[in-house]
Amino acid sequence: MMFLGEYMDAEEGHRLGLVNRVVPREKLVDETLAMAQKIAKISPEALQMQKELINHTMRRRTLKALLHTVWRCLTWPGCVRPPSSGIR
Repeated sequence: MMFLGEYMDAEEGHRLGLVNRVVPREKLVDETLAMAQKIAKISPEALQMQKELINHTMRRRTLKALLHTVWRCLTWPGCVRPPSSGIR
């Protein structure tokens, strides 16, 4: 789709799973801040592990590679110590 350079509206992006949700323009800032506040309550260590798992999973296509990535996340030092509270 991106290679074709065709326009896609928000509803189509939502239908295809490319965006989480669609909100009216006048609510965009409030909805964005609300989502950011929810993310800020998650521990930085947990967010880092999630990002690592997503990035590695997107690059590796085999079950063995996926299991390797999951193992890395589970044995990562951030998993062993208690996570700190979210960003304030």
